[in-house]
Amino acid sequence: MEERPVFSIIMPAYNKAHCISYAIKSVLRQTFTSWELIVVDDCSTDGTADVVSQFEDARIRLVRLDRNSGGPSHPKNVGIELAIGQWLCFLDPDDMYASSFLEQMSLLIKSFGTSYFYGLAVARFSRFEGRAVPTRFFYNYDVCDWSPRTFGLTEYLEAKVGRLGTVSREFVMKNGLRFPMEFKICEDYVFEVSLFLKGLNCVYIDAPLYLYGETEGESITKQRPFDQIISSRRLILDRIEAPCRHLVELDIAFYKLFSYMSGKRYTETVGLLLGNPSLLVYVVRKLYRKYFKEKLPLYLPKYRRCIDRIFADVP
Repeated sequence: MEERPVFSIIMPAYNKAHCISYAIKSVLRQTFTSWELIVVDDCSTDGTADVVSQFEDARIRLVRLDRNSGGPSHPKNVGIELAIGQWLCFLDPDDMYASSFLEQMSLLIKSFGTSYFYGLAVARFSRFEGRAVPTRFFYNYDVCDWSPRTFGLTEYLEAKVGRLGTVSREFVMKNGLRFPMEFKICEDYVFEVSLFLKGLNCVYIDAPLYLYGETEGESITKQRPFDQIISSRRLILDRIEAPCRHLVELDIAFYKLFSYMSGKRYTETVGLLLGNPSLLVYVVRKLYRKYFKEKLPLYLPKYRRCIDRIFADVP
């Protein structure tokens, strides 16, 4: 392994023996090869560490924690401390990268430099007969148009359907940025907003090169820890000013609404909608995106060609 790789990919892992090999193989298939992969095993009990150990590549490091931390933030923070790459990336063990992910990130870095962090669209997939099959897409404009766009915090909060691609490790270390330990989910959201608050803007491309593993049986009103989602938004709300505050307040109201619906608290549901007219528009936009826009690329030939290229060589 070269002395200092360009990218450090940090992968937190807990009981993911059934899928982590796919994630690691997707890193090994990167067309840009200057990387290290740090897998931080959070005291798995299913042989996750054994699966990782089977990969004989000097660029892969396995770190085993002494005790379970209860969430992904601590393993990610451990990875940040151990990383030697110039740029940090984060990959969950049930997700994958398309083979050109790091190459695209490197091209953006050459064009825009260290004054930005970089984000991208997401393709969701499930496995059918051992093959990764796309199911939905989280994007803003056009999954075939990979033109870079610059986001400030307001634009980010208005869009917020993508994923952090990479950020300068030097910036993260200099500003003492880490993932919040109090959250088991939404730690990415808090971390990304913190990047803006410390002075970075985001360069975003609609390239769905982060492949997100589908969770079986997931819906917008089930299996969602709404209290954690709302708490993460409230933490950010205390640190930002208008007009961004209004966007976060809408997001809080949105998750409150579906928390009420999940609990069959219909009186509170109606009251929340009646008391916040802009919330209804926000809900309609969210539902349109979830049930129409996110699935549209699956059915249009123009998009299918682009999607097929992305999924052609994923494990």
